[in-house]
Amino acid sequence: MKRFCFAFVLIVFSFVLLSCQNHATDSPSRGNEEETDPDNTHGDHTKKSKPDKDHDPTQSQDPTPAYGELAGEENLAFFYNAMEIYSWKAMGVTGFELDYSKKTTGGDTVIYTKVAGGAYDTMEKVDTLLKIYFSDPLCAEIKDGLFWETDGALYVVDAARGSDITIVGETLYLTRETDSTRTYTMVVERDEDMNGETNTLSSYVYEAQNINGTWRFTVFPFYW
Repeated sequence: MKRFCFAFVLIVFSFVLLSCQNHATDSPSRGNEEETDPDNTHGDHTKKSKPDKDHDPTQSQDPTPAYGELAGEENLAFFYNAMEIYSWKAMGVTGFELDYSKKTTGGDTVIYTKVAGGAYDTMEKVDTLLKIYFSDPLCAEIKDGLFWETDGALYVVDAARGSDITIVGETLYLTRETDSTRTYTMVVERDEDMNGETNTLSSYVYEAQNINGTWRFTVFPFYW
């Protein structure tokens, strides 16, 4: 009887020991556990990714701005004709037949030269030219201080300086176009030190509106 009891106890003890070993094998050690999201309350224990120390989310991966498509010949001609006229504001009037023997101060310290003839020898003709390219406010801005009409004769401020000689490259883009609005971006490359080594880029945004069927600039920054 004692032998039977001892054998029974030995069998039970062996069974318990075997069960404990199996449980220990199925449970992973703390050192092998994957890092999980401690704030996840929905049971999705996805492994958290560590942030990239070298990644700056505020910086674009593409350093080249998207200016749009390159402007075609028609837009280039439209833009540069307008720029030539707008340059009068900064550099003085060009392209007029002038009589340099006829000058006047026009009642102030500005010296005006008489227009001797040509296609734009009256203020009315000048207005017609300007309205091909510019809105009425820009037309008024360009004319202010440049033209003086008296006794049926037109006088202008003659050209006094040339364009920016540091400009080494210009690229015009048609950035946006709708039925009523066109937006252009001009990217200008300058050699500021005139040494061919330290070129800089600047961009200028222009806007034209379809006014009564004619495209006219309403925003026109000058860079020459």
